[in-house]
Amino acid sequence: MIIGLDAKRAFHNLTGLGEYARRIIWGLSALPENNITLLLFTPKPRYTGWLQELPDKSKIQVLQSASSNHILNSLWRTFLIGNQANKQCTVFHGLSNELPGGIKIPSILTVHDLLFMEIPENYPLPDRIIYYIKVKTALKKTNALITPSSYVLKQILTTFNKLISTRPYPLHTSVIPPPLSPAHFISTTSINPQKFISDILKQPMKIRKPVLLFTGRFEFRKNLHTLIKALALWEQKEWTLLTIGKPNRYYLQCRDWMLRQRVLNNKRLWIQLPFIQARQHILLFKSADIILYPSLAEGFGMPVAEALAIGKPVLTGTHPALKEAGGQFAWYTDVTQPEAIADTLTRILEDHSTTQIKTIKGKIYARNRYHPLNIARLLLKLYKSILTTT
Repeated sequence: MIIGLDAKRAFHNLTGLGEYARRIIWGLSALPENNITLLLFTPKPRYTGWLQELPDKSKIQVLQSASSNHILNSLWRTFLIGNQANKQCTVFHGLSNELPGGIKIPSILTVHDLLFMEIPENYPLPDRIIYYIKVKTALKKTNALITPSSYVLKQILTTFNKLISTRPYPLHTSVIPPPLSPAHFISTTSINPQKFISDILKQPMKIRKPVLLFTGRFEFRKNLHTLIKALALWEQKEWTLLTIGKPNRYYLQCRDWMLRQRVLNNKRLWIQLPFIQARQHILLFKSADIILYPSLAEGFGMPVAEALAIGKPVLTGTHPALKEAGGQFAWYTDVTQPEAIADTLTRILEDHSTTQIKTIKGKIYARNRYHPLNIARLLLKLYKSILTTT
């Protein structure tokens, strides 16, 4: 079986959809089946080091655009990949919300979310139009749809009900969560947060426990503004809040509010970290005491799954997609209310028995549900099913 994959994100994005694509490729290459070839379609690659970490590189072939021109690469990816895939592949999987034009072989589409419709204020109008057209066009021609959560699947079936009901052939649907990195499941010795943070920043740092890690981007949807209000209310006298990424206007507004309220001092610290690589990201999770993901809307909620796999308590919201990601093992609260967040933080620290049970059972849940090899088995089963029914 020759599986064509739209691998642009794997070679061009260090986080998000790029991580999703790389983990899918890792899992498929790790399968024991010897009759699998993965044909990775991409414009000229920017990041290739991850290819050396694949379990079986002999299964991988990279087919890239001959041009280094951005416009020509976009045209190649949109219009020409389909013709090449038709000639060389058994099945094609669009990993990031779209399929190439002209695709005629059995195809699978992954749609990660419809956030551009759920919270349109977070997206410029041109982007919303493009995303909508891409998803709608792909839904017309794909044989199978994969979503990361039942919540997203329900959204799509409702939003595009008329289109899906009038297709010339039925749409096969599957909920297959995104895989984690295999490194999430490797036990390591305990991480000293003070040394680890000092090494990242290349300067000595004082760390106060508990260490709280907020992993969302700096945008309104990720809800940092409510979290910092909760920390201002929280009666815990010492803590360190870690955030990651490039500061923007939203981040600066949140930081200024904390400074004006005089919440921060030598025992209540807020440390801003630069962008870090995937391996450091996992170590950062392991160095924290509590993972904070108070997002208001998601298609899945990867940090929730990551926290469970690593064995850390995770505080998150009650959005349906987040509850699917964390099962019974995350700590859910009303993340629109600072008081509720502060109360949940206290319970995580003081209810040692419940925290320990959630942590132990959460690791088992995450390994069974999110290990990339387990996800790859589900995908291979789906590919074979599509081939036998088309």
